[in-house]
Amino acid sequence: MVGGRTVRWIALTLLSRQRMMNTYVADVPGPPVPLYLFGAAVREIIPIVALMGNISVGAGAFSYAGQFTITVVGDGAVCPEVDVVARGMEQTLRLLEALPHRD
Repeated sequence: MVGGRTVRWIALTLLSRQRMMNTYVADVPGPPVPLYLFGAAVREIIPIVALMGNISVGAGAFSYAGQFTITVVGDGAVCPEVDVVARGMEQTLRLLEALPHRD
């Protein structure tokens, strides 16, 4: 059976040698209803994106109980304009939100 250290070593080795991509995007559909932890409702879930290898910008999207949250993470030394990417995504989402909805 392959353990955690072996998987991590293989992933880091492959990612450190890759040259074809530098951005990572993940979208995860979450539960449509609220979850509870020790009796308290979970109000928000924020996706965390890890940067590894040559990946300098990562975006994570997660839906949860009627909410949609996107995070953008960037290596400022490699991609100092990551804030421009985040603002562009925010503006685009606001434009999409303003469009008439079809049911």
